[in-house]
Amino acid sequence: NNVPVLIDIKNSIIASLRVYDLRPNKATALWPAQNIIEQYLDFNLRRLNVQLTYTDIKSGRIFLRLKSTIDDTLHFYYDLPGAKKNGVPFRIIKDLPPGTPSSPSEIREVYDFKGYSLDLSGTSKDTFNATPNSIIVRIDSTGVQKTFSKEDNIIVELGFEELKPTYATGYMGQDTFNFGPSEVSLDYFKNITGNVNFDQAALKLVIENNIGTDAVGEIKNLKAINSINNKEVELTSNILNQTIKIDRATDNNGTLPVKPTFTTINLDKDNSNVNSLINTLPDKIQYGIQMRSNPQGDLYRRKDFIYDGKLLDINLQLDVPLSLSAQGIKLQHVEDFVAGNVDLQEVIDGTLHILSENKYPLDVNLLIEFISDINNNTTVNFTMPVKIQGADLNSTGQVDLAKSSKSDIPISFNDIEKLKQSNKVRISATLDTRNQPNIIRIYDSYDMDIAITASFNYKID
Repeated sequence: NNVPVLIDIKNSIIASLRVYDLRPNKATALWPAQNIIEQYLDFNLRRLNVQLTYTDIKSGRIFLRLKSTIDDTLHFYYDLPGAKKNGVPFRIIKDLPPGTPSSPSEIREVYDFKGYSLDLSGTSKDTFNATPNSIIVRIDSTGVQKTFSKEDNIIVELGFEELKPTYATGYMGQDTFNFGPSEVSLDYFKNITGNVNFDQAALKLVIENNIGTDAVGEIKNLKAINSINNKEVELTSNILNQTIKIDRATDNNGTLPVKPTFTTINLDKDNSNVNSLINTLPDKIQYGIQMRSNPQGDLYRRKDFIYDGKLLDINLQLDVPLSLSAQGIKLQHVEDFVAGNVDLQEVIDGTLHILSENKYPLDVNLLIEFISDINNNTTVNFTMPVKIQGADLNSTGQVDLAKSSKSDIPISFNDIEKLKQSNKVRISATLDTRNQPNIIRIYDSYDMDIAITASFNYKID
């Protein structure tokens, strides 16, 4: 319009340009030194049915995998301050070389975790199955332009492998454990056959608890088995299926030895048929026992403890006072025999002399057999029956004096030849109390001495 416009120089126009929410696919820059990953959090042990607050590691490993496509050297720092060995916390420092999306750099390593102590109470010190850890991945300022893109990535994998504790504390949870049905072998009566009647037998079940948890238990069943004559006797007792309280052990400030508790269940003639069980002369005891840990829950606020190899032991103790009646009880023993130990070459015949001093109130019938045992084929070559009289009881039912006996057994030339053919001697002793009261008592002052001597007639040229 060619019309002049008057502008007041006091006025102005201001233009602003703002750029935000940019999400570049890639960027090239002189990158400053910085932490591109910095995390502080708790490492959680998952899939555990216990709540652990502390453990000493017997064996195990930590595995590490680092993978990067970033075109720069990465400095990796991993700290596990709750894990210490000789007072030094566990730490990993690694440098990862530059990589590309098509050719990433990668590190895989495994670290021995044996001998570390591990605090599992978390950062807050009031939780369980958790330990604080930190991961830092850092780059330096190189003064060189680097290009980073959205296709770049950093992978950090850490984990525990096959951790086995030697000691642990926390809450061990509520669980049910079944012991059996199991069998334990007995050898007390392995050389005895016949009829016996023990009148004061007792069986003790002793539970030794080395674990720092309370428990309750029940005896489900118990059976005596004589597999030689196929006899079985089931326990009958009001103790069966009754709740048995088992107290927790006492820790020694995290060091052995632990102070265990002992719980004893007594089975005797007053509360069971244990005499019938023992009178079968069992070679096996079969039992079933059930235990439940922490029946009242976390009563001690995660103060349970456990040591490797120090668990709950169950022992059977057989107490058979030697007060019995016996008819035809047979004891047997076999030993190697070498006739060459005696010069029998020029012997014509002779006599064996069996001398005995018996302070037991039991008549003993000895049968001494010289046998040949080849490939389990047994041939009896020569036998010697011997009668040993039992001592007399006084008015109080005890023995004052031993009974002396002597037996002379002639040996012919043919018998001597049979002795030479033998490689074993089998000694059987049959005991009998039929000439005594129904029940007799055996005292530790009783003994029996047997001496075997021989007189031979030799051929002299």
